[in-house]
Amino acid sequence: MASLKDHSVDCKEKKQSGIPRRAVALNVFAQVFFLAAGLLLINVFVFNNPVRFDFSQDENRHLAAPTRSLLRALRQQVTIHVLLQRANPLITEIHNTLKEFKIEGGKRIEVRQISPYADFGEAVELQRKFKFGMRENILIVETDDRHLILGMQDLAEFDLSGISLGRPPRVISSHVEMALAGAILDLISGEKKRVFYVTGHGEPSPESEEGLAGLVTVWKRQNIQLELVDLRLANEIEENVAAVILAGPRHDLLPREIDVLRGYLARRGRLLVFLDWGARTENLDFFLAGYGITPLHDRVLMVKGTGPVVQLYRDVMALPNADHPAMRRLRDTTVFMRGATQTLKLSKTSGNGGGVPKPLLFAADGYWGETDHESVDAGNKPQLDPARDNPPPVVVAAAVEMVVTSNDSRANARAPRLVVVGSASCIDPDAVTPGVVDFASSSLNWLLDREGLTGVGPKPPRQFEIMLSQEEISRITGFLLIIMPGLAALAAFATWILRRR
Repeated sequence: MASLKDHSVDCKEKKQSGIPRRAVALNVFAQVFFLAAGLLLINVFVFNNPVRFDFSQDENRHLAAPTRSLLRALRQQVTIHVLLQRANPLITEIHNTLKEFKIEGGKRIEVRQISPYADFGEAVELQRKFKFGMRENILIVETDDRHLILGMQDLAEFDLSGISLGRPPRVISSHVEMALAGAILDLISGEKKRVFYVTGHGEPSPESEEGLAGLVTVWKRQNIQLELVDLRLANEIEENVAAVILAGPRHDLLPREIDVLRGYLARRGRLLVFLDWGARTENLDFFLAGYGITPLHDRVLMVKGTGPVVQLYRDVMALPNADHPAMRRLRDTTVFMRGATQTLKLSKTSGNGGGVPKPLLFAADGYWGETDHESVDAGNKPQLDPARDNPPPVVVAAAVEMVVTSNDSRANARAPRLVVVGSASCIDPDAVTPGVVDFASSSLNWLLDREGLTGVGPKPPRQFEIMLSQEEISRITGFLLIIMPGLAALAAFATWILRRR
């Protein structure tokens, strides 16, 4: 009896001294609740503040900075209807790009994937609404009561040479991002920007194959309406003209034409000039010098190597001045300018608005402006002469923004702007490079007060090949078919032995 009594008393004391089961359960519940709440808050924060990384070699999955700015600034709903055949060579590129558009645009971007077969009724309804063929591969960008239809020719350039042999079209370069961004900009901005293209001095026609290559296409997709103008027949340029382009005149402008351009700039105009290196244009040079940008008519080049073996570089690797608003989006871009390029001398002037010219492009280290280029053309070895030549830093593109005086009745209006490029050959169809396209588009959009929409150039597809010898293929095959399965079998056998013990 004593032992039972002692045991009862001992259990009672333990029960009184222990933690009640209800308190333990409540404690466990609180821990689980707070852990779940913490995980939920972390997931909500990560969902609303995503951080994404692109580990691809060419970073083609990233949207360009101006495209991201455009999508983040959207204030109206944009719907993109996608009608593509499965065999479309651009289907993967289009889907990836639209995914990026959706991420950057958020709820303002709606993407509707419509199959002409699986969603036949919806496809027929869209066909009646937008008037397109049922067999077409198209994207329809719609906002409010406006829409634009983008066909495959708007989204990429194709090589069709193999069609007669039964081969599918091959994508040469993709314009998916550029075309979609341009369509959205076109729909939300309303009227197109009118830009005059000067003719009559030997300039290449933008409407022919010898024109400005892909530049005109890029500009049109950025809501720019290009119109031809002959200054010899114009008394003045209307104020609603957003900008004027003078691309490589081979003959000098008449004094009357210079007066038309000067008057246009005085009325808050914008001018983009590409200089033909071999042309002698005294009137145009004097006009540009009045704004602090003087063409020097030298030849920018570089020599590498020592002794009797040297290599002469006539094409120019140019680096953007990231401090200028027009070039901030091209901070990490190298602009490869093929053909002849000349140096631009910058100086502050008191007349013509008193603006301060600023460089847009510098030639890379090692380049200088050779004044005796005729001797170089004759085969003589060039050498920098500081007393005669133009030493680094070499400016090959510059811009100036004139000052608007406070006593001007239109002081709040935009200030006149001028961009001068020391080369016109860099925009030739056979010489234009993606960097030049980005630079020219960035410069023009800066002139149009659209710094946020700089160049979004085409993306040529990149193909990677791995060349393996027969011995290397045999090694890889043996590793995959023998060694890896053998290791897995050995691990399984070792686990079985340990469990048997």
